[in-house]
Amino acid sequence: MRTQFIVAILIIAFLAPACFGADDLQFEGKSVEAWINLSFGRPENIGDPAPGKEMQQQASAVFRRMGTREFDYIVDQLSSTNGNKLQAGTILLLLQVAGSNAIPEIPKLITKLDQDDSIALPAASCLIDIGTNAVPALMRALSEKNARTRRYAAYALGQIKPHPKAAVPLLLERLKNDEPEVRQSVITSLGLIGEYPEKVIPVLIKNLSNNDPIIRGNSAFALGYFGKEAGAERAAPILFKLLHDDDETVRNNAVATLTGINLGKSYIPLLASNATNSDARVRSQIALALGKQTASTNEVFPILLKLTKDPDRYVRESAGVTINQMGYKPPANVVKLR
Repeated sequence: MRTQFIVAILIIAFLAPACFGADDLQFEGKSVEAWINLSFGRPENIGDPAPGKEMQQQASAVFRRMGTREFDYIVDQLSSTNGNKLQAGTILLLLQVAGSNAIPEIPKLITKLDQDDSIALPAASCLIDIGTNAVPALMRALSEKNARTRRYAAYALGQIKPHPKAAVPLLLERLKNDEPEVRQSVITSLGLIGEYPEKVIPVLIKNLSNNDPIIRGNSAFALGYFGKEAGAERAAPILFKLLHDDDETVRNNAVATLTGINLGKSYIPLLASNATNSDARVRSQIALALGKQTASTNEVFPILLKLTKDPDRYVRESAGVTINQMGYKPPANVVKLR
């Protein structure tokens, strides 16, 4: 894992300039800037030869020995990257290499969540990499006055593994009257965490009818993580309606979730009616969903045969793959439909 981080840093090295200025902190006889340059494969000073692999590994190891003062300084540089994603990414990778040494930076990283996306997103990513140690601070951040902080805190909680089950009640509370941008992140994280289905699924179903297309789409996406739960099937009637939503993302998330739900035979007519849906991605997913109706192959097979003649290549391929997976030998009267 450490090797992957070092490789990633070396890739960024050739794309991004040094992040820090000349008045850098000193650590183990060199400035932090010098250690950064060496770990990236850049010479310590202009005109010096490029460092060898051994020096690069030594420099990377230095970051795992740094303390609060040095990492305070590195985190502060997020505010001076001027929106440069590569520079922000460099700081993120440095903290990844730091491992547990970055834990003291949790409070400072939390303060960065209310800033521009180019700063808040790398800060949230650092908190995600820190992992469960960041969960208590992120849960507290859900109550911060700044909506952007709450939004990124909710986002980060959904990405941390193992999933923070304790955050679910607080996330549900935020859905009641928070800003739309915050609720969008909350809904996605509730799906990713995937806990307390008896409480979460009814809330997600309710939000499938929200006026905000992002909230509708995120709710459909989140329900996909509860697809095998008995309660998720209750969302099917609304999800089928969303296959005709004006928003493309809503349609695609709805049909993807329907594909994962254990639909019974009673839903075959609704699946069949969407075999002519105007959205090719919906038709393609419908072909895959029909493959789960193996107990009703005589009814499903004619629909799949028609989809093998669809104008869209991916729809035809999905239908063909489904037919092959079913291994179905239709009666003679069904074969004539071809």
